[in-house]
Amino acid sequence: MEKYKNLQEEMKMLSAKYDQLKKELCDLRTLNSNAEIDDIKEVI
Repeated sequence: MEKYKNLQEEMKMLSAKYDQLKKELCDLRTLNSNAEIDDIKEVI
């Protein structure tokens, strides 16, 4: 039973980490697209 509890805790931690990484990826994509837009503006 204890092992099961530990696995549940680990799953929660991994899930939180996954959500955090997804958010960071979204932020990076936003930064990237903003940078590309700035590059295009400089060319024009």
